[in-house]
Amino acid sequence: MKVYGIVTIMTELELRTVEDTPVLNFLVSFTESVGKGESKKTVYHSISAELWAGAATYLASKCRKGDKLYIEGLLRQNRWVDSEGVKHHRNMVRVQNFQLMSSYEQVEN
Repeated sequence: MKVYGIVTIMTELELRTVEDTPVLNFLVSFTESVGKGESKKTVYHSISAELWAGAATYLASKCRKGDKLYIEGLLRQNRWVDSEGVKHHRNMVRVQNFQLMSSYEQVEN
């Protein structure tokens, strides 16, 4: 599923290497307005984000916790079973394109 929107970086950016390819992992948050009139409220959500290759290195050098981004990507769910047999899952966005909100510079991955 394709997702897009303006997000806030919630954690320090974690740049690592997988088979000689840079990978950037970070947590982002976004808001949603729910309801109408006086019962309208803002709901906060957070999700993991992942960016690969040169775009990962670039974003790691330009952004930090608290910065805002426009992102486009694919919604993914990772599932695994740990060593004790407990099932886990994690929803994430694999970022394909992003735009730095402070400089309006667009980067396509």
